[in-house]
Amino acid sequence: MNPNGGSLGDARPMPGRFSGEQVRQFRGEARQRATDAEQLKRLLQGQKIDSKELDDIIKGLRKLDDEGMYANPELLGRLEQSVTDNIKRFEYTLRRRLDANASQVFLSGTDDVPEQYRKLVEQYYRSLSKGGGK
Repeated sequence: MNPNGGSLGDARPMPGRFSGEQVRQFRGEARQRATDAEQLKRLLQGQKIDSKELDDIIKGLRKLDDEGMYANPELLGRLEQSVTDNIKRFEYTLRRRLDANASQVFLSGTDDVPEQYRKLVEQYYRSLSKGGGK
C-alpha cells in the first residue's frame, strides 16, 4: 500500500492530481485553443472589430499550457474559471456588436436597385399588381 493512499500498482492519480498523460492532453488543448483565439483575433482585426478582450483569454490559455499550473488543482480551477468567464463575456459582447451591426445594415438599406435589374423589378411588380388573387 502506498502511503499517499493508492496501491503501488494503481496508475490512477491521487484525488485532485492529474496523470502525466492528462497534463499533456490538457496542455495540448490549451495550446490549440490559444492558437484558435489568435486566429480569431486576426480575423476580427481584419474586419475592423476591436479584439482587445481576446488578449486576456489568450494570456489565460497560455498559462494553462504551463505544466507547473497542474500541480495546484485549486489554482488551476480558478484559472480555468477565469478563462471561461472571459470567453463568455467576449462572446456576449461580440454577439451584441454583430447583432447591432446587422440591424443597422437592414435599417439603413435603401430601395435603390442596381440599374441592370431595375426593369426586371418593375416588370415583376407590374405582374403582381395585374395577377390578382388567382
